Amino acid sequence: MHHLEGPAADRRSVRRELAVHRSVHFSCHATSHPLRPASGGVLLSDGLLTTGEIAADHRHRDFAFLSACKTALGGLLLPDESMTLSAALHYTGYRHVIGTLWSVRDVVAAEVATDVYRDLWQDGVFRPDRAATALHSAVRRLRDASPLEPSHWTPFTHTGP
Repeated sequence: MHHLEGPAADRRSVRRELAVHRSVHFSCHATSHPLRPASGGVLLSDGLLTTGEIAADHRHRDFAFLSACKTALGGLLLPDESMTLSAALHYTGYRHVIGTLWSVRDVVAAEVATDVYRDLWQDGVFRPDRAATALHSAVRRLRDASPLEPSHWTPFTHTGP
């Protein structure tokens, strides 16, 4: 596992690490571009790493968690087209991708991530094939805790099998 934070999380370093790791977790700001979805992406210390740039690199990978806002939000001109950051990561080879449809409070995103990773780590082994079930369980816990606040538990998505 390699951790990039602050100024070290720049575009070049993140692209280099994406090329060698089978799993990634982005905990940062993201942006979508409703007219040109491939122009959205994650905001790093030195600028935007676009969905299009990420999609240009195809490799077999296991898991991506996008703990950032609007990573599964598509465009306006072609509503049936699914070029989102989540879809781009899935397209480039990440078998399971967790993203969000809109802005999410930091504390809620952290709670979901904690719950998901607790379910994915079994007996000291990371099991990304459980991502959809782990996300479902995390969202159910949120829903049970705050049933009258659906904006907290409905934005999370899983892309993959």
